[in-house]
Amino acid sequence: MADVGVMERTAEPARLRPLAREDAPRIQAILSQEAVTTMLAVVPWPYPEDGGATFVAEHVPASPTYALVCAITDANADDEQFRGLVTLRATEGVLRLGYYLDPAVWGRGFATSACRQAIAEGFRRHPATPVEAGVFDDNPGSVRVLEKLGFVRVEGELEECVAKARGVGSRLYRMTPEAWRAGQ
Repeated sequence: MADVGVMERTAEPARLRPLAREDAPRIQAILSQEAVTTMLAVVPWPYPEDGGATFVAEHVPASPTYALVCAITDANADDEQFRGLVTLRATEGVLRLGYYLDPAVWGRGFATSACRQAIAEGFRRHPATPVEAGVFDDNPGSVRVLEKLGFVRVEGELEECVAKARGVGSRLYRMTPEAWRAGQ
């Protein structure tokens, strides 16, 4: 499935655009920060020197396993600089939400804004498919993002964190299409 085009300007702090080959150096810089990588389940620490270029090569053009792969940019900036990534991966009857941000924009509403836009697009494309997101117990910022968006915790589990090289307590959250529409 093709990536979303540049989302229209709104009051949202984040804007989504398709991932581009030019994003590889910024992906590399962001994921080379331990504070980011250790909050992601499948990204190794230290991040490989060619990790950004490899990721972009696998996802531009869009990967068929992902329903959505978008760069997060600052809606109030004149540039389209990569500030993070948001994805929806189609798996086992759900869309799995994933995202990360440059720590320079943490706490400014980018995660909530970008995830809200991605979820809306996901439900537009897949109106009957729920969205799930996992978050490590030691990531209260992402817990707040999911709860603000209306996700409901459905279970706790031990999930492998590649960067931490061990299992870590995590929580699984879910958003049904009906709950999304009711909250809009």
